[in-house]
Amino acid sequence: MSTPPWWNELTEASTVLAASDRAEVDMWRGGPETDEFGLPMEFDEDDVPPLTVRLGSLSRSFAENASAMNSQERRQVLGVLEKLQATGSEEDSTAVITPDSSRRYS
Repeated sequence: MSTPPWWNELTEASTVLAASDRAEVDMWRGGPETDEFGLPMEFDEDDVPPLTVRLGSLSRSFAENASAMNSQERRQVLGVLEKLQATGSEEDSTAVITPDSSRRYS
């Protein structure tokens, strides 16, 4: 599944959400990809969890960490989501409002 063009804007709004998303993608892939020297490798941009799973993970992270985020971070995150609801594609808008019931990929 590919990452939508607006995803970076969403995750760059908060370092907490960016770290949460990186951890979710690493778990999806079975861990961070490294070469024989332990250095990070290039990865397939399309090897990521489904969008609703990633959004579900970010929503949990946001809920768990909102009090630690400053008001500007919270406004930026919610502003990106609001903009998607107002002007995004139907697919993106639906993904943003769809609750995620899955959790782990074992």
